[in-house]
Amino acid sequence: MDEKTKELIDFTRGKFGLEDYYLERYSFNRTVNIFNETVYTLSMEWIPNHVTGLVDDENPVGTAVIEIDIHSMKLQSVIFVMGQTFAKDGVIFEDKNDIIKWIEQETGLMYEQQFQLRKEEEGEMHFIECIDGVPVSPTGMIEVRFKQDGKLTFFQSMEFFPQKIESK
Repeated sequence: MDEKTKELIDFTRGKFGLEDYYLERYSFNRTVNIFNETVYTLSMEWIPNHVTGLVDDENPVGTAVIEIDIHSMKLQSVIFVMGQTFAKDGVIFEDKNDIIKWIEQETGLMYEQQFQLRKEEEGEMHFIECIDGVPVSPTGMIEVRFKQDGKLTFFQSMEFFPQKIESK
């Protein structure tokens, strides 16, 4: 494993409190976004330490599947299988404002200027992209789910803003 890969893996372990998990597998992915920009990500599958007897095509309950951009180290997605997490010091939200601040930190977007709340339900929040509070099309979406104790169980960001806005 090269040094950059190890750095990304260690960063992810610390960020999500995955001390009681082991990295089962990882892969690098290349996609091209709607702006014709190439995006490279690292996808990781973290298995809880107490799990034994893995089946090849199934991730056991509590498995963390995490994808991050390898250049910016920005989070693309986090899925804790079946909404169960065994992370001790993972991401925990106190309230709606904590979630919004965390999204701003993770995406680099600003609330009510570049994304806004679309729908809020118990244990989940859905956001859409906007420009100065006006929804745009195609719209990007951000979804966050969390347990009753505030622990993050799901995050997905599908943004359509370009990485660099060039001035003319």
